[in-house]
Amino acid sequence: MKLAVYTCALNEEKFVRRWYEATKDADYHIIADTGSTDKTVEIAKELGIRIYEISVTPFRFDDARNAALALVPVDADICLSLDMDEVPEEGAIETIKKTWDPDTTRGWLWWETGSKWKNNNRLHARHGYRWIKPCHEVTMKYTPGDEVYIDYDLTVYHQPDDTKSRGQYLPMLEMAVKEDPRDTRMWHYYVRELFFHQKWEEVIFNAALGLKTEGGWKPERAAMCRGAGHAASILGRKDEALKWFAKGADEAPDQLEPWFALAQHCYEIGNWEGCYKASSKRLDFKKSETHYLVDKSIWDWRCYDLMSISAYRTGKHKEAIKWAKKALKANPTDGRLQDNLKWLEENVAA
Repeated sequence: MKLAVYTCALNEEKFVRRWYEATKDADYHIIADTGSTDKTVEIAKELGIRIYEISVTPFRFDDARNAALALVPVDADICLSLDMDEVPEEGAIETIKKTWDPDTTRGWLWWETGSKWKNNNRLHARHGYRWIKPCHEVTMKYTPGDEVYIDYDLTVYHQPDDTKSRGQYLPMLEMAVKEDPRDTRMWHYYVRELFFHQKWEEVIFNAALGLKTEGGWKPERAAMCRGAGHAASILGRKDEALKWFAKGADEAPDQLEPWFALAQHCYEIGNWEGCYKASSKRLDFKKSETHYLVDKSIWDWRCYDLMSISAYRTGKHKEAIKWAKKALKANPTDGRLQDNLKWLEENVAA
């Protein structure tokens, strides 16, 4: 099995060497450079990487990735689309090459981006795939027959340059929802990007549009509600925010994140019964899921913190101490949690 690592790049001189060293077991390294003005091209050539200078105008990620994929030699069996700021764990490339079956079409890998989740878009057979969507792009199979997967327990770590601008994302996501207004996933990313740009009224307006789509992944639908809820709260419309947070919990009642958002808002407006009820949903969940919208702090301690505060406010004093201890155990260096527990133990009868 021959494996090709391919990518599109723009001004990645910080990462070219690391990218190459982390994937040195690959048979081919392909970079489609989209106009770097730094030393990306120079360094890549020095390392012996096949780098092609291309133009994608107007820029969109699916076209750029498809251009890079087209440059992969035809005798490659496996393709791994790996951005310059992504690093696979040691030995991952060799493991994939040794275990990939000729009939396999796609592989699952862990992606570590602050939370750990599985991704099956990046590792695929050389032929029969193309990228779609201007931004937050995905691979689609365009040949007959069922897909055959391998599920790897291998991790790719995202280690980005946080100083790089992401300003191009917003117009591309606007383009994406115009191209396919039925795509709930793209609406979610568009609403999220509007939130990053602090366009609060547009967040609320477009979340409402996005939720009119049918289907979609429940955590992403709930995330749109949270974005609209936070936007309404920032605008001072607390009642409207409460409706959005409650809708998020209705959209994805089997996810903890929307319940926490509802509990947090109830805390902020002094609705202690609502805060206690929503935060106590933590007890219904055994363990955290593994997708990119999971917030580990919610699972580890933040729900218990709200449970403690709202339990005290509603007269459940013994429970307040219990959940304060639970929160502090998960986050033992937090001074506020330390002070809260100390105060409860000194002022509340056991």
